[in-house]
Amino acid sequence: MGIQDFIQKEFLKKTTNKFNDIFIGGLERKGFYFKNFQEAAGFVEENCICKDNLQTQERIYYVNEIPFLIWSYKPSDFEFTNDIDNISITANFGTYSYL
Repeated sequence: MGIQDFIQKEFLKKTTNKFNDIFIGGLERKGFYFKNFQEAAGFVEENCICKDNLQTQERIYYVNEIPFLIWSYKPSDFEFTNDIDNISITANFGTYSYL
């Protein structure tokens, strides 16, 4: 695995963790609180759905049929910047809003 592959993998891992935080934050705004990630994951499997509108590139997340989060997404490529002392990665995955 090259350095760019490693950086991309770590970036995706951090992005996934950030999305999980945003998602759980949306549930908390609706009054659902969890002791840990496993409890939240079980709750999500039983009570949440996502509706994806491909035309508008928006996903709306529902808990018990109540919308709580919208993600306006854009397909994005990763952009790598590599100078002598630093390698960085940039991507735009859209915006999130609590409902």
